[in-house]
Amino acid sequence: MIFVDSPHGPGVIGLSCGELARYTEFHACFDAVQAPPGSIKAYGVGYDTASNSNDIIRQMRPDDQWVWLMDDDHAFDGDVLLRLLDRQVDLVVPFYLQRKPPFRPVVYTARADGKFDHLQFGDLQGQTGLVKIDSAGKGGVLIRRAVIEAMGEGPWFEHRGWIGEDHVFFTKAKELGFQLYVDLDVPLEHITPFKVRPVCEDGEWAGQVHLYNDVRVTVRQVGEA
Repeated sequence: MIFVDSPHGPGVIGLSCGELARYTEFHACFDAVQAPPGSIKAYGVGYDTASNSNDIIRQMRPDDQWVWLMDDDHAFDGDVLLRLLDRQVDLVVPFYLQRKPPFRPVVYTARADGKFDHLQFGDLQGQTGLVKIDSAGKGGVLIRRAVIEAMGEGPWFEHRGWIGEDHVFFTKAKELGFQLYVDLDVPLEHITPFKVRPVCEDGEWAGQVHLYNDVRVTVRQVGEA
């Protein structure tokens, strides 16, 4: 964490992760994140991501004005937190995509039956900046203290059957009158593993990238290095 001059008050930069670190690139980004003076890092470690997030929130100090929750499979610019703080809204997430095909935006609209639909790229065509949404993945979410206090003593994140803890949290916030936004100007990279192997198709060698399940992309050499 790097302290920089900022008009924003201090808060908690939280990392929710499993027992084993996943990506070196993430930790390089996390170490270099810029933050208002007096901010602290907090960790929630374990296999239950809802409990991890709650553990981080419980580490907020009386003067902390916000909590920023990050997952350990993202890469991002050092000023991402400051840019989200500049928006001066109660709930905002950066813009990122699924880790697997078809790589849909991890932002949602709510349905009448309580389920959620992904927004598609076409739904966001021509838009920039803040866009109102009903739910999102919680990676990179910035939560102001007012939201936490309105929800009481917690748990703030919890599982409800098939509904993920992020949907549960954002639904509770909406019921309390808070609006969630996605910031299309603040991208977040989603790190994903893949395998690559040499293949020969019709006598021509190429590299085949194996993503998830049976999704494979063949990349042919187009020039000498």
